[in-house]
Amino acid sequence: MKNALMLFCLLQSFGIAQAQTFVGVRGGANYSRVNGIGTTGSNYNWVKSLHGGIFINTSVGDKLSLQTEVIYSPRGFTFVKQYAGNKVVNRDTIRYEQDARLNYFDFPVLVRLQGRRYYLETGPQFSYLLDGRRRDTHTTENNGVVNRIETEHNLKNIVEPVDLGFVIGLGYQTDFGVGIGLRYNQGFREIIDQQNWQKNVLLQASASYVLGYRGFMRRTNAALQEGAKTNVASARAGKEKRRNFRILHKVNVQRVRFVKVGESENPQVEFRFSSVGGHNPDNLIISGSSGTEENGLFTGFRNVQFPYKGSIRFSVPASIGLGIVESYMEFEILEPGIWQIIFLTQ
Repeated sequence: MKNALMLFCLLQSFGIAQAQTFVGVRGGANYSRVNGIGTTGSNYNWVKSLHGGIFINTSVGDKLSLQTEVIYSPRGFTFVKQYAGNKVVNRDTIRYEQDARLNYFDFPVLVRLQGRRYYLETGPQFSYLLDGRRRDTHTTENNGVVNRIETEHNLKNIVEPVDLGFVIGLGYQTDFGVGIGLRYNQGFREIIDQQNWQKNVLLQASASYVLGYRGFMRRTNAALQEGAKTNVASARAGKEKRRNFRILHKVNVQRVRFVKVGESENPQVEFRFSSVGGHNPDNLIISGSSGTEENGLFTGFRNVQFPYKGSIRFSVPASIGLGIVESYMEFEILEPGIWQIIFLTQ
């Protein structure tokens, strides 16, 4: 027992030394038996009890953690064998019952895979026997007379003092620190030496509470929300930076492209039109924040300075009817270079 406590203390010290460590309590219901091979007319039945203890959970990654525990966890089983019309015992009906209770301290060391709410856990478990008892009941019936004889046995010196097994479980953990879980534990050793197939089997349903987990999740969620806002702002800024231009305002401009075609010591902005119906724009008016305006073979501004703000106004025949469509756009170009602004008109 002393060695087991020393082992847990070492694991606890290791956990406290790490970056993120939580202490909690857990407890709930036990359903236990031994998975023995019974003879005809006999079986090993489940017994109920309660367990409780403390644990230390230490993160070892984004979704992995190591959890060490000390749990008081009773186990046991009942055994029943019925003899009907046994001629050896004066044609009596004999019933033999056995009720065994074993009290352990469990020391599981579990690796936990944590999702947003749900988790899976598995690992070895070392169990130390504190004490044990067994009640045997013999019931006989002879000519309608029923007799019951009960005897008590101390199992401390009969049952193996140490049990080794493994644990597998799943659970649900809330942001408030409250959780629920289910576990299956299978012992590897016979509880009594040379009693084949009498190994501990344990099912546990537990509720748990993690100290300080609510505050940690509140801070974590706030940081995640702030990080999400920052990421959105960065993405928007990055998108604007990659585009290097902005359309400030437009009216009746359906399709337009900004194309940077090169670098030059004499940067320029050129307007081009591509007409599907062969209609060239009329009443063209352009303006810019800098540069020399040219109109002719080259429609635009040369020797401009960036950031460059400009506007363009023009009219084209309507695609349906005899009307005229007036178009207008204001824009800003951020990155120096040779730029072409291409309009696709009807």
